[in-house]
This record gives sequence, C-alpha cells and structure tokens, in this order.
Amino acid sequence: MVSHELRRPLIDVQEYFEVVLGGITGKLARPQKEILEKASGQISRLLVLIKDWLDMSRIEAGKMSENLEPLDLSQIINKTVDLVRGKVESKNISLKVNIPPHLPLAKGEKLGMERVFTNLIHNAIDYNREEGRISVGTRQEGEHVVIEVSDTGIGIAKKDIPFIFDEFFRVKNRETQRTTGSGLGLSIVKKIVEAHGGSIQVRSKPGKGSTFTVFLPELTSVNRKGAGG
Repeated sequence: MVSHELRRPLIDVQEYFEVVLGGITGKLARPQKEILEKASGQISRLLVLIKDWLDMSRIEAGKMSENLEPLDLSQIINKTVDLVRGKVESKNISLKVNIPPHLPLAKGEKLGMERVFTNLIHNAIDYNREEGRISVGTRQEGEHVVIEVSDTGIGIAKKDIPFIFDEFFRVKNRETQRTTGSGLGLSIVKKIVEAHGGSIQVRSKPGKGSTFTVFLPELTSVNRKGAGG
C-alpha cells in the first residue's frame, strides 16, 4: 500500500520535470538543465525501486500463480530483445539470439516471464564491455525448457556468486560503481522462476563474462504432474 502511495506522486513529479526539460515553460540555461536532469534521474531510480518492491510483494503474496497460461517463450524473448536493441547498439555490443523451431511451450505468467528476461538481458548489457557480445539461446532438456543468457562482461568473483540472488546484494568494485540499481533485480528473477516451478543457475569468471541459465518446466510435463496429483 505504501509503495503504491509513493509511486503516483513520483510519477507526477517526473512528468513535471519532462515538461520543464522539454522547454515548454521556457528556455533553460545549461546549469539549470543539468540540475533538473540529475533530479529527474534520481526520481527514475526511486520509481525503479518502488516497482521492484511491488513485484516482490506480489510474488511473496502468491499472486504470481493467478494468471498462468501457455507461454511461447520465443515470442517473449524476441520482444525483449527488440526493446533493448537501442541500448545494445549504443554500447556497440553484438547480440545473437538462437531459438530452435518448435520450442515447447511453458506454463506461466506472461508479465513475470517478461520481467525475468528483461532483467537478465539488461544486466548482460550493463555489465558488459564496449564491443562485447551477448548471446541468448534456448533448448529443450528433458522435461524442461532451458534459456541461457551469456555475456562477455566483467564477470562475478567466486566469493560473490553465492549471494547474487540475495535481496539488496550488489557486487561492489571499481567496475560496478557507476551501474545503478536496487539490488532486488536478480532476487526477483529467482523468485519468479521458482514460482513457476523452475530454477536458475549462474556460471561466471571475472573478466570473462557470465552465463545465467533458467530451467522452466515445459507445458506437457506440468500437465502430467497435475494429472498425476
């Protein structure tokens, strides 16, 4: 309730900033514009944090399982990739998607799955290097649909890997200090995947990049288990 109450006035403030920065109320001097842009950026960070809080509370309240439907993961992944192409191109990163035909359907909540792959691909961009590479691949493995998001970025130290799915944990080093975030993204990803009966793993080496692997039950296996229960 508090998160919802905070969100609305912050959106209003953000819209006021956009009006002023757009020059509708008059021309701004450069120092004024720079200050307003910084303030607007901070509002954006707060809105991201509130969205993460809302998603976390929705998952923990068990509402993730209320809107399950057959999902074509290839459509969700391609949609996510299309949305980030501008960001990828701005960093001169190559992004390759490999989705085989006839990938099995999964059973899940569309918005939740979109959140999972948006977060993983955004992380692959944010923690990558200029002219780096990202690959998104899918395959069937037993009764699971497997999705891998790999990058050639800064990687994660071995000592940090056990904690990266913890709430509010953020890797702190010289290479990550300019990357902003709430520290909830990967925790939310893990909770969403587990709410769908799946799991997530990570392999990473500092300076060599990271690979996040998501395992989701295919629709037929979900149906078999339901019938057996």
